[in-house]
Amino acid sequence: MVEKNDGTQLPEKVEDEMQKIRIERLLKVAEKVLKENKERCLRSFAFYFFILIIFGIPLWWITTSPYRASLERFSFNEAVFGDLMDDQNSEKGFRDNSPDVWNEISISAAYNIHLIFVHEENDNSKWSNIEKSIVNEVNKMVNYLSDTVFFSVTTEHFWDLYQSDIFSKKNDKKLVLNGADMTRFITAIDKHSSPIISTDPLLKLVFVLTNDGIEIDGIQSNGQTFASWGSIINASPGKSDDYLNAIYESFHSLLGAQLSSRDVPSTFKHPDHAAWNNFRHRAFSENIHKAEHFITAINTLASKMPQLVITPEVGELVRKSKNFVKEAIAEEDALKASVARLLAERAADHSSLIGTGDLTSSLKIGIYVPIGMPLLLPVIEVLLRYSWGRYKNRHIKVE
Repeated sequence: MVEKNDGTQLPEKVEDEMQKIRIERLLKVAEKVLKENKERCLRSFAFYFFILIIFGIPLWWITTSPYRASLERFSFNEAVFGDLMDDQNSEKGFRDNSPDVWNEISISAAYNIHLIFVHEENDNSKWSNIEKSIVNEVNKMVNYLSDTVFFSVTTEHFWDLYQSDIFSKKNDKKLVLNGADMTRFITAIDKHSSPIISTDPLLKLVFVLTNDGIEIDGIQSNGQTFASWGSIINASPGKSDDYLNAIYESFHSLLGAQLSSRDVPSTFKHPDHAAWNNFRHRAFSENIHKAEHFITAINTLASKMPQLVITPEVGELVRKSKNFVKEAIAEEDALKASVARLLAERAADHSSLIGTGDLTSSLKIGIYVPIGMPLLLPVIEVLLRYSWGRYKNRHIKVE
């Protein structure tokens, strides 16, 4: 007996075959998509790590490693300082043992000399010769000491201080000041004078241009000197020797030049060369020691602060300072000793010395996490897409 085929079985078989074909095609497409996602993921990773290696690692190395330029050091074991310490002309040998405060004035490597002319009258021609002689004498002293320290000389004129209530007149002629008035006068000078922007000491030489001078506490003198501030000097017509000697004495006092023992007092016409030579020796020794002090301080600071950044500018200033110290001692050149001190001071006061301290580890984390998160988000997105594609592909089943 022959079995008859049911007409409904044929469409079912065709439908099954078509379903299998669709599934096979879907698997091929899914496999292709998965392969493309994998390749895209690999390309993204490769590009990310390329950027990380080219830019990220150098940036990380620069910002996480404290930068330090070459920094010279001073040691007392070096011959350059051994000779100075053993020298009989060291700084202590130049100082007087007397308790006079003027003998203890510290010497600087550079000074700002500010000449202030306080006028009683508006007649410029009358006082022009006096002003010229004063400026010439100051320049003479500056040139005389130019082999030891540096000077910057500026000039200023006041015309209205006599109209203030600081001064009183004696017999309607001579100007009179007492101790309290002197303090007010100095305050007025400081208030009205132009500011000098400098780290070097500022010494003011105030010349009172009057016909009869100023009487201070009942005494008519050439002037008065105030430690670390300057001098007030009477400058009257016909008394050139008096005010020129006052200039000379002011330089002696303000710079701490100790007068030598002489029977005849020193004047601008007969200067005390022994005292100024003693000043040169003191300045030489003190500037050398100050240069060593500042450079040692920088090295100590660098050793105490591992995160401190030493810039090339600071390292170069320290190197030059040490070289000038060696040259100054070898040549016995006081001016080079001043240069060495100025360079060392500039290195110690350099704004980058403290301003560019490296970040600590905790601060680095706080900075790099916000910066790094946006860079990592595309990588995380690629990983999620790749994982989700593999998950869906594994759950496609052929029935």
